[in-house]
Order: sequence, then C-alpha cells, then structure tokens
Amino acid sequence: HHGARPYFSQAIFFGRNKADISLPEVKALDVPRTSVAGYDGQFYAQVAIHPALTDPDLKLALDMPSYRSRRILMPVMSYVLGFGKPAAVLEAYALLNLFFWYALMIGMARLLKAKTVRDYLCILATVFTTGAIISLQRALTDLPATVLLFYAGALAATGATPALALAVLARETSALYLVRFAWPPPKTMKEWLVLAGRTAAVLAPMVLWVAWVTHVFGKMNEDTHPFVVPFTGWAKYFAGKWYVFTHTPWQYPWSRPMLSWSEALRDPGKEWTRGWEHVRAYLAVVTVQEWNTWELLAPLSLFAQVAYFAVRPAPGSAFWRMGVIFSLMMICMNTSEEEIAYCRAVLPVTLAFNVELIRAHGRLFTLFFIAGNLGLMWGLRAMLASCIFR
Repeated sequence: HHGARPYFSQAIFFGRNKADISLPEVKALDVPRTSVAGYDGQFYAQVAIHPALTDPDLKLALDMPSYRSRRILMPVMSYVLGFGKPAAVLEAYALLNLFFWYALMIGMARLLKAKTVRDYLCILATVFTTGAIISLQRALTDLPATVLLFYAGALAATGATPALALAVLARETSALYLVRFAWPPPKTMKEWLVLAGRTAAVLAPMVLWVAWVTHVFGKMNEDTHPFVVPFTGWAKYFAGKWYVFTHTPWQYPWSRPMLSWSEALRDPGKEWTRGWEHVRAYLAVVTVQEWNTWELLAPLSLFAQVAYFAVRPAPGSAFWRMGVIFSLMMICMNTSEEEIAYCRAVLPVTLAFNVELIRAHGRLFTLFFIAGNLGLMWGLRAMLASCIFR
C-alpha cells in the first residue's frame, strides 16, 4: 500500500462517496480514495484524529458514531504515536495492524515454544488466514483485538488481565473471553473475590469509555450484528453461497492455451516461459467462479474448526475456552456478509483452533489442519495477486 504522500494511508480504504463528509483534516491531506464506498477503517482512522470525540465534524464523518467510537484502542494508540498531527496519525493507524501481525507471529513462536514443522504450520496458518490478512490489508480492529486475546490466553492471569482489558477496548466482543479466568471454577470466597476483581479490571475501562461515548453521541441505536437461533445464520449464509456457486458458469483467467507437446520439445524454455505466464495470469485475475469457491469453502472450514473443539474437549486449556466461547458467538451470528467480513469477525476461533491443533497428532492433525484452514486462505491468495504479481 505504500505510495506517494500520505504514504501508507491507502490501506485505510477511504471511500470516494464519503469525501464530502470526511473530516476537514482528511480532506486537506487529499488521502487516496481507491474505492467507491471504502471500508470500516476509514471511520476508525478519523476517530484517531479526534479521539476525545469533541470535534463536532466527527459525528457527520462516521456512519455509526456510537458504534465506531467505542473501539477506541487503535485510535488512541495512533494519536499518541502520531503526536496528534493528522498526517502522522493516519500513517500510524495504517501501520498498526502490521505491528500487531508481527506481534502475533513472534508471540506464537516464543510463547508456544514452537519447535516442530507442525508447530510452525499452525502458526503460519493463523497469521496468513483470511481474517488476519484482510484486517492487515484494510487497517481494521479485528487483528489487534485477536492478538491481545492471544496474549491474554498465553500469559499468566496477572498479565492476562491488562491484555484482555486492552482487547475489549479494541473490540468489545473480546469481553466474552472472561471465561479465561473461569477455570478451575472458584470454590472459596477468596477465589470468587479474585475473579470479581479481575472481571472489574477488564470491564471498567470499557464501561467508563462507553459512558463518555453515550454522553457525546447519545445512546447507540445502530443495528450491527443481531444474534439468532444457533446455526440458522450459518445455514442461511452457506445456502446462499451454495446457490451462487452452483448458478455461476465457470470462467478461466487465461486466454491462450498451453503449448503442444511438439512445440514444448522443440523449445523447452518457451514452454517454461508460457507456463509462468499462465501462473501470473491466474494469480493476477480473480474470476467470479473462484471468488464464489472461496466464499463456499470459508464457512465449511470454520465449521470444521468448531467441530474440533467438540471432538477434543480440553476445558483446562485457556485457548480451548477461547475457541468454544467465540464458536458460540459465531454459530449465533446472523450474517449475510462476504467471507472477508465473516472470517475476521470470528478470527479468535481460528487462532484458538490452530493453537489447540498443535497438541494433535497423526491423521487427526492432518485431517483437521486441512479441513479447518484450507477455506481460509483467500487472504494469502489475494496478497499474492495484489503484491507480488501486480
């Protein structure tokens, strides 16, 4: 995403149809606007310019002021790193996901004591999953929140408490991971008080911040992700993707056929060149059919991840509890979004799945590694198309 000034802000995905209502500071910077509607990062980035929410132009610039401004961690970090200067703040915001991406990869390798090929396969499957790459590519809040959840699960309870509190400020659904402290179940009064204290420490910053947001913007009335009867949203999502997949004719990204065998024997180098051109053509062009295929595979892989937590129960594991609680959230979600939104919304499930999968062996590992990760590689495929073969 690097380009001319303002450098990395293209990653924020500012929309052309939002140009008239953007903050004056954003208009003055003339940020790149490479899509019509833009994406969610454009709203969080503008909160970062005025994280105190006191600027009157901010309410007009946000599509859902109360909802967007609740996720305040990244805006505050960007404001501090950019010393309050709008251009530097936007650059800091655009690059924060990259910092968290490395923090996840390095943290998983060190804290999980990765040694074997299996360990590193699970780490790579996590950091290159669609949810992580899309959050990185579009400067969203999903990856930072999930990284903080990882540290909340990997660290001892003392370190996990502030990590989880920060995760909640990045994305409020992170509060579900309070189950991190629920094992072993408290028995004595002292243990109950410790649990209550940790819960209060995690939730207090968000409660205070939401009170301020409500004071500034009023009570939130935006309908974001309503919940439904378990599995009905998932079934509706899968059925819709299956219908589109089966009613779309197959398309090929290349226009010229491969060389015949006789031509290849006369000039082997020419065959290699033509074959490489086909590889480049395939990676550079995403057909409708290929997109529909990934859209269909994603919910299947996520379902395989949920199934693994049922097949291999381990309530004593902090990451198993993470996977279960966010799996419950996933199967109760009512979503009709694209996979790039669905996968990043349930990124903690994928993280917990791959961490737990490290303990599996033999055929069980192979089966679930392929089934649980294959459909979530759209992000990696898109990165190859947009970066290496542009």
